[in-house]
Amino acid sequence: MVSHFSLANIMRKLIVFYLFTLSIICYADKWTLPSEITATSPDAQYFIKVIPGNNYGKSYSFEGAKINGYNAEASLYKVIGKSKFRLKSKFFLKNPVAPVDIYVNNQGKTITLDNWSNLGYGAIWVIYQTDGKVIKEWGLKDLYSDAEIDKIQRTVSSIWWRCDEPKLDSNTNKFTVKGVLEHEFSLDLSMNTLEARKQKNVCKDSPF
Repeated sequence: MVSHFSLANIMRKLIVFYLFTLSIICYADKWTLPSEITATSPDAQYFIKVIPGNNYGKSYSFEGAKINGYNAEASLYKVIGKSKFRLKSKFFLKNPVAPVDIYVNNQGKTITLDNWSNLGYGAIWVIYQTDGKVIKEWGLKDLYSDAEIDKIQRTVSSIWWRCDEPKLDSNTNKFTVKGVLEHEFSLDLSMNTLEARKQKNVCKDSPF
């Protein structure tokens, strides 16, 4: 017969083992508070400013929380002379709080990657016209198969599907993102088409 004291010890050991196992599967991660983001086109003729939103209830990390507000808001400006610019458009992004990365090309198209605190969840890649209308958007399942997604490194808040800094090439008008599992993604901003290809040693399969 197992005493109550012994059973309690066993339960404590099982809990410790469970937490240890969970810590291996899902690493903890930390995100700084969202702040204003700016980006400039390669030819410096456009720049964009993003004010974080407070629509936390729509974020994966806060799913179900009654903290609803507005999404991140972007203001796109066109440079019209030395130290002179005018507002081209103002629009809400697909991001409940903020994008992780934002870029603008020489034609004024805006590209966002991922959601603050939730890398790999929701609309992870979006292109916007100069007037703020969404041209195209992609989720993780548009880039990886279900079997591949199961292999990607995860933390408490995120699925780490990419690595390194994305590259915006103004000569070819292509935007390239290095992915894990030997993937590389190239977005043709002239045609708004996304090409995926296998590349060895693109990046490590871990964000750490």
